[in-house]
Amino acid sequence: MACPLWHDHERLAGQCYRMLRHYRALACTPATPLARLERRLLAHWMLLAQDPSSVCPDDHGDQAHFTRCAARWLSRWPPAPEEVCRSLLDHPGHPWGWLLEHLPPEQPRPWLEALAACPPLSHRRWRVAAHLVTPAPELCPARAPEDPDEALAALRWGADAPWAPETWFRNLDTSLPPEALCWQLRGGLIRGLLAPSLVKAHAAVLAGSTPGLHLLGAGGLPQVLPRLLEALPEHPAAAWGLALHGTHTATEALISALADPRTLPHALPAFEALSGLTLPGTQGPRPLSTPSPHAQAMAWWRQVHRAGLAAHPLWQGRPRSHGKLLDWLEDHTGQALDGPQLLLSLGLGRPVGMPQDGWQDRRRQTLRQVRAHA
Repeated sequence: MACPLWHDHERLAGQCYRMLRHYRALACTPATPLARLERRLLAHWMLLAQDPSSVCPDDHGDQAHFTRCAARWLSRWPPAPEEVCRSLLDHPGHPWGWLLEHLPPEQPRPWLEALAACPPLSHRRWRVAAHLVTPAPELCPARAPEDPDEALAALRWGADAPWAPETWFRNLDTSLPPEALCWQLRGGLIRGLLAPSLVKAHAAVLAGSTPGLHLLGAGGLPQVLPRLLEALPEHPAAAWGLALHGTHTATEALISALADPRTLPHALPAFEALSGLTLPGTQGPRPLSTPSPHAQAMAWWRQVHRAGLAAHPLWQGRPRSHGKLLDWLEDHTGQALDGPQLLLSLGLGRPVGMPQDGWQDRRRQTLRQVRAHA
């Protein structure tokens, strides 16, 4: 296609996509730069979509292949559901899978039905559902799927989806595999359908996964603190669990973790979210005149005691509230946001409905709607 700077758009589309995957995989990072990156990536893809057959015709590498697929996906000649399903059956990592999940078509029914009709791919429809602009509750069965893989995908999606059927979460199915049980418990607790004491009863199971540790922390029960402390040396999510727990004992445990080189990388971002401080990082030398992260945290903790706030769950250095959590969620993105988002959903008594790997502009729109009705 005779378009000025066409090859630059091809090259920049590949670079932006690599950066997108990198930033989305981080535990916690500022949201605004990622939002700008996403807009640039979509702009490059939309321009290339004018003539997808001319995208990187002589480049047979994986990145060029993804760029060609993205251009065709957004063009006037997108693939049909049958072609996408065949490609995913032959190559589960085909770009069609990522594009279908993150940029679902405006009319999703044919796609969701095609995935549901193909057992090896049926679990993917719930990942697609997480990114739909318009809810489609009529596509959800009254009961969660029986196939273990699809049940896990459905409960993972439904726990945080406002339009998932409540019948999926009204009774805890203890025959489910541990990870699926965790998501069913999460969905029931958020909606107020299950008793918080179930977190204590299933603490051993929950302590084995990231969403489980987040749930242990967000539940705030003092009996689960030993589980979080046991997991702390090896599991990054345990530090976030302590920050979500927010009690006096949990906060002191998180501060103590800053003094241990093994747990410092995990504890540092969690403590910064709780305290509102920006502490020296774990990479590179620190000037001798700069106190260690643990020393700075201890000084902050003494100030909190003097202010009479040590007995309150804190976020960003102030008593925790929906507004504080919303402010923080608007400013940050990353895998660790699952915990604070869970905390907000539990406080509101309803799912917030934001996929962890969602587009930042969509996330901000959702957060504005939540703030308006909080």
